[in-house]
Amino acid sequence: MPNKVNGIIDRIKDSNSWLRILLMFGYLVVLYVIALLAVVIMVAQTLFVFASGSPNSNLVIFGEALAEYIKQIIDFLFYKSNTKPFPFAPFPIINFIANSESLDQEADVKSTPKTKSSPKKKVAKKSAKVKSTAKKTS
Repeated sequence: MPNKVNGIIDRIKDSNSWLRILLMFGYLVVLYVIALLAVVIMVAQTLFVFASGSPNSNLVIFGEALAEYIKQIIDFLFYKSNTKPFPFAPFPIINFIANSESLDQEADVKSTPKTKSSPKKKVAKKSAKVKSTAKKTS
């Protein structure tokens, strides 16, 4: 029993544990700021969709990076990971080339209106022109 108590006391005296607790409170504040930033991104993205009919690919990519950053913070807070998130590690980088291409394809599909083509009218116009030129030459 005394060995268990000594182990607990040693862990309480460990400065790394207190540093982690301090960092955890700091990351809680960061999460609060990110929640406010997420609201701003959401409103901006909604305005882009209303204005152009498709989401802004840069904001989508930044949102994905932000989501990955939030995941890293949550993993650190819940002791799933010992790796300290940004600014102690690089900010998550998302493969934006593949994401922007898929967004462009989705935007093309969504924003392209379906219209009926009328090839018969074009043919009729051409045949009328041919008839009128035939009359003029004869």
